[in-house]
Amino acid sequence: MRPHRQGLWAKLDAQIDALTPPHHGTLTIRADDGAWEDLYPGVTKRQLYADPGQGWRAVMIRMAPGATYPAHAHAGVEECLVLEGEFEFGDLTVRQGDFHLAFPDRDHPEIFSRSGALLYIRSAIAA
Repeated sequence: MRPHRQGLWAKLDAQIDALTPPHHGTLTIRADDGAWEDLYPGVTKRQLYADPGQGWRAVMIRMAPGATYPAHAHAGVEECLVLEGEFEFGDLTVRQGDFHLAFPDRDHPEIFSRSGALLYIRSAIAA
C-alpha cells in the first residue's frame, strides 16, 4: 500500500473507532473533551453528541453574567437542565436544578442571565 493511503486509512480507522462505543454499548464524553464555540457575545456552545438519524443533539450552553441568547423557535421539544446559575425570560426565572421544556413551533423569547449559567440542552436538529 502507498504511504499516503496508509495515512488515510489510519485516519478513517480512528474516526470509526471514535464512533464505536467501547464500553458495553455506552459512550462517555469527558468534561475536558471537545471545544467550546462562540455563539453570541458571552454565550458559548459545546456539542456533546448528535444523532442525525434520530434527529436530536445534546449540547452544553455557557452564558456569562449579563449575556443574552436571542429569541428563537424550536423544531421539536427542547429539554433544558440548569446545571449552574440561572436565566430568565419574561417574568420566569429558571434556576440551578430546574428542568425546562420548550415545545415545538413556539417562539422562545430572548433569554437573559444576570449571574451566568451552564445549561444541558437536548433538542431537535434543525432541518
